Amino acid sequence: MKDIKIIKNLLSEDYVIELTRLFLPPGETKEFPWFYNPNTTDIEIQTERSNYTKSYKDSIQFTHVFWNNMDVFGQPDKEWQGNERSPFWDKIRPIFYFLNDKCDIKYKAIIRCKANLLLPVPNYTKDDYNFPHVDHGYTRNYLNVIYYLDDSDGDTFIFNECNEDRGQTVPTDLTIKQRVTPEKNSVLIFPGNQYHASSNPIESKKRIVINITVTI
Repeated sequence: MKDIKIIKNLLSEDYVIELTRLFLPPGETKEFPWFYNPNTTDIEIQTERSNYTKSYKDSIQFTHVFWNNMDVFGQPDKEWQGNERSPFWDKIRPIFYFLNDKCDIKYKAIIRCKANLLLPVPNYTKDDYNFPHVDHGYTRNYLNVIYYLDDSDGDTFIFNECNEDRGQTVPTDLTIKQRVTPEKNSVLIFPGNQYHASSNPIESKKRIVINITVTI
């Protein structure tokens, strides 16, 4: 797959309601745990493995990892929460049946599936974005799948440049190819080695996505 694909109305209405009730922000839920991260991407990549010279504004992020199978690449298990799968995995698993049915994704294995929550931060503008990255720098044979739970601002920035050397060093300059505004119950699919960045909401109270990577 070389193109960017957007599929609307991915999930059934009842399932969307169930997910919306599950993914309440911290302070509004005692059932679903969110985990604090000081950055949206690994700080080591930002500081030691980046040649990127353009301005960006990286922020805190709350996450919940449902599935992490780094052994797909022969890498040691890097499950952030210390488990191979979350106890909430069964609530998320049906998404993959919809992906097969409506998006025609023929994937070999699920690498990772997690929820990301971004909140408004001071002095953020609509043209700001978090640190550009690829999710897995050591391979190109995978897809990024971003499911938008709500309508919100906080675009996903997709850049023209790709990670071709199977490393995690971010180049000096990136040019924006497309901006995708989160639309409720839509999914964004693009090549795994394409640089991209999230951005924080300004008008909306929250921006929640389910971030999935699969091998192809």
